[in-house]
Amino acid sequence: MWKKELVLIGHFDVHGVTSLAALLAGIHRAGFPEPKKIICRYPDCSPEGLPDILKQLKGETAIILDIPVDVKNPEKFIESFTGVTGLYADHHLTSKSYMRSISKKGFYTLYCESASLMTALALKRLNLPTEDDIIRDLLAVGGTGDRDSIVVRSGLWSPRIQQYSDALDVLLREMSSSGKADYSSLVKELAEKGLEAVDASLANKIPSPSISEIECFGRVALVNRRLTESWSGKELERAAEAAGVPYAVGYGYAKRFNNYYVCAVLKWTERAKDPELPVPWETFKRAAEQRGYKIIGHPDAPKIIGIKTEGEARVLAREAALELFVDVEHAVEKEKVKTYS
Repeated sequence: MWKKELVLIGHFDVHGVTSLAALLAGIHRAGFPEPKKIICRYPDCSPEGLPDILKQLKGETAIILDIPVDVKNPEKFIESFTGVTGLYADHHLTSKSYMRSISKKGFYTLYCESASLMTALALKRLNLPTEDDIIRDLLAVGGTGDRDSIVVRSGLWSPRIQQYSDALDVLLREMSSSGKADYSSLVKELAEKGLEAVDASLANKIPSPSISEIECFGRVALVNRRLTESWSGKELERAAEAAGVPYAVGYGYAKRFNNYYVCAVLKWTERAKDPELPVPWETFKRAAEQRGYKIIGHPDAPKIIGIKTEGEARVLAREAALELFVDVEHAVEKEKVKTYS
């Protein structure tokens, strides 16, 4: 593979950008040829956009990281690999069943559920070093950006890593505020300087609920003000951190849909330490169904959507927090009984 100049392609989020930077740093440490091109653009480097990128790369060798298969049009996505060779690595569950089809197009494929481990395995597959401070930090920040439990269990997570992950998230969003962004220069800077390429103080731009805005019900924190739509998940994580509990609930306004939502998080670092902690999904699913609303999101971070007024959202957030408190306490007591039996 190293006989050809490579094209590096990665997703435009924190994990994608740091994965490309770790890969580039590994290439430099190993003394391999400089890549021909780095493609990391918003919104192009997406499941829908990758086929158009690959169309321009016939005859090239590419390494593609962290761009999941387009499940809405998997045939087009897979066919776009024809005429290109290289490595495709991803950690999204939706990509797993398509790996064999992509490999039939002449690509090496790598699937791993862990975001940070996926990147590390990609480096190892390419005979690149991983035992390097800059590369290790980049893997940790990327995994933190994707809430990867392996980062915590392996001891790579720290408040410093969280701060840089949040700061990079802010930076990427600011760079893409016009609707388009090219992150290739940032990838190169991260590969060269590591986390020093990012201003850690940018993390302070993410809103943090104050203690006076938080009410606790056992292990559940309730934020008693409207969340910022673009940062609601991280706001809830910070509320849980400030209250010293694993769960947080709040409400916000979805400008695009002109309605409100109620959301929850199970703090990902706590979930990593204790996988037996119950996820809030079942509580929120029940609450949504009883009130005629829809639920979306991840089991650790469900969201009830389509609420008409702020008053309704505020009331539902409190009711859902109390229901979650009851469910969590019940689950914890049940686990204690099982342990003592």
